[in-house]
Amino acid sequence: MPGIVGIIGLDRSIRKMEKYFDAMASGIKVGKQDHLKRSRGIHHLLGVTNIDNLLNGPKLQGNGEQSVLCIVDGEVTVDDAVSPLEQKVNTGDKEIDGHESIPYLYKEYGLDFLKYLRGCFNIVIVDKEKNIYRIINSRFGLRVLYLAKIDGYLLFSSSLRSLMQCPLIDKSINKKAMIEYALFHYPLDNDTFFEEVKTLEPATVLTVEGSRITESRYWNQESLFGKKLLSVEDSIEGADYRLTRAVNRMHAGSARVGVSLTGGFDTRTILSLLDKDRKDILLYSFGKHTSGDMVVPDRISNLLGYDYYPIYLDGDYERCHFDKYAELAVMYSDGRSSIARAHYPYAFEQIGAQVKVVLTGICGSELLRPLSNVGTVISENIRVLYTNGVSAIREMLTDGRPLRYFRKPRTRDFSERIEGSVLGLKSFNERKLTLNQRLYVFILNEVLRKYFGPEIAMESPYVYNRVPFLDYAFVDFIFRTPFCGANFRFFTQNPLDRLRGQQFYAYLIDKHSAELARQVTDRKYSPRDLITKSGKIRAAMAYLLQHSRRTPSEDYGLVRGIKMFMSKNGDSILTGNEFVNTTRILDDFKNGYWTSNLVEFCKAVSFAFWQKLYLGNL
Repeated sequence: MPGIVGIIGLDRSIRKMEKYFDAMASGIKVGKQDHLKRSRGIHHLLGVTNIDNLLNGPKLQGNGEQSVLCIVDGEVTVDDAVSPLEQKVNTGDKEIDGHESIPYLYKEYGLDFLKYLRGCFNIVIVDKEKNIYRIINSRFGLRVLYLAKIDGYLLFSSSLRSLMQCPLIDKSINKKAMIEYALFHYPLDNDTFFEEVKTLEPATVLTVEGSRITESRYWNQESLFGKKLLSVEDSIEGADYRLTRAVNRMHAGSARVGVSLTGGFDTRTILSLLDKDRKDILLYSFGKHTSGDMVVPDRISNLLGYDYYPIYLDGDYERCHFDKYAELAVMYSDGRSSIARAHYPYAFEQIGAQVKVVLTGICGSELLRPLSNVGTVISENIRVLYTNGVSAIREMLTDGRPLRYFRKPRTRDFSERIEGSVLGLKSFNERKLTLNQRLYVFILNEVLRKYFGPEIAMESPYVYNRVPFLDYAFVDFIFRTPFCGANFRFFTQNPLDRLRGQQFYAYLIDKHSAELARQVTDRKYSPRDLITKSGKIRAAMAYLLQHSRRTPSEDYGLVRGIKMFMSKNGDSILTGNEFVNTTRILDDFKNGYWTSNLVEFCKAVSFAFWQKLYLGNL
């Protein structure tokens, strides 16, 4: 599993920390292919692993004179603007690119080098000349980094379980974070389920100099707003150029690439822009046999001659595999995700046997369509929070549904603590922005790393998931267009707004692949319908008829899978748990009421399961 781990002595030697480091390092090595590469100094122990040799192994690099050392967790690309520097630092016939460039770029530009980096990464830099350390994550923080400051040491890892191997860290549960998870689907701010462990905020540089630790931000989500919106024509032209460039840069260097294809628009757009021979593309999808996310890709693959790898989430998956992959989903996500997402490790274990790089449509809908409904990405309580303010928190804590399966806290104490977390969010207090824009700052700073980040973590043991819709240049541009969800009304209920959001995809698909534009989606209309007069009427009618027909349990084999999981594991997971309402969970499971509270039920069971996995043997 790819990962990073380290101990930095805050003006202290790490001489006695070797055994702690070894224990932590064992937490990020989960397979035979995981090779740990180390760096040791007077004040540091660092390690990094990779899933295979796709990018020439674990990424630990130094510059020519070794005055700068860096380790990289994830993937880094370097903007074309620094190619002259790359030429300058070339050694012999070896070209310097990506993570290999970082020590040279840092040496040349200092922290300004960050404006040239792209990707999804955590970076640790050892600046030997200045005797300082820099810990840096990427703009959206999709690769989580956990931090703990204890007894004069800074401990960090990309795996929470890795930190839990260190005896120095107290294992006390953060009850506030647990309640926020129940209310909002994830803890707010930088909290984790452990009191002593925090996460590094996106686009942040953590500097360690002696015993002093400071934080600074190198990019702010608010910078995306305040510019005049472009015309529809200019928006499509500019976005087309940037997204096409992103798609084709992200598959460069891989002989064969996997492309997620669903019944909708996001991934079809990526496929239409992909400049690669069809024999070198593997389309894949997962869902029940009868779901639109399986029927539509199967039809398109057969008609257009693509290799297609379907992964069915009914039958054997529900009966025989859900149990195993539910555990992997919780373990790989560090408890940030639910057993309800067992299909991710199940699917990507199979896809990883075929390809090592995949392109997915993650975050396309969140950026390019207005929010109109709540769900697992944006909870109802987040909508209420932004609508009514922090005064709504006290009522949330007495609401029976979100906390039905958790032991309720003392309302006043937790209300004040959660209010503090909310008021600490920049997105909540930025009055220069509209309500919807403030929600989108929350999405960029909180939701991407806390909902989609766990998805990346569950896939990382098997593949590199590259996300064209989060290309920096594309994101910077799309916020200036009328298609961006941030530029609609707050939780608009107008179906025409939703269709207008889909038109962006339709224009691009039709321009680049007329054959894909003609294929009907799972909404019963095609992308071409959205940009022709007669088609718009057909699309509007189909949209209204199909708007509320799908549920997660229909597509992902969830209800039957959880029945099997609970029958095997329910009693052992819940025994003696002081944080979840064991009696109510078991009663609701027996009488079937849990299916009416599926999300809440899965969260509570997953939290209890996570505790057992992470603390049961410690």
